Amino acid sequence: MSDERAGGARPAYPPPNFPFLFADNVSNFAYGQSLIRLFFVRNDPSFNAGTKEARSHPIAQLVMPIDGFVAMTLFFEHVLSVLVSENVVSQAHIDELRATVTQE
Repeated sequence: MSDERAGGARPAYPPPNFPFLFADNVSNFAYGQSLIRLFFVRNDPSFNAGTKEARSHPIAQLVMPIDGFVAMTLFFEHVLSVLVSENVVSQAHIDELRATVTQE
């Protein structure tokens, strides 16, 4: 029976207590026969007062089936095309970032 027929309120998605992860980047990956791991990092400031440079710290890993990773990558490509078409990010900026990522 749906919530409407039961007279109850529909739950909000995502609910207010839905967990989240903030990461600045993905630092590395590892893969096996059917799984891939992505290692997320966050750029945190140094606690040393003399150092102004942020440092990347690993904060979490995502483990998923390789097929799911491929589907996620295709979804991200779609999201990126939407962001370009809505002028949130420029194609030139994407090209600059792509050049630095593929050189590593």
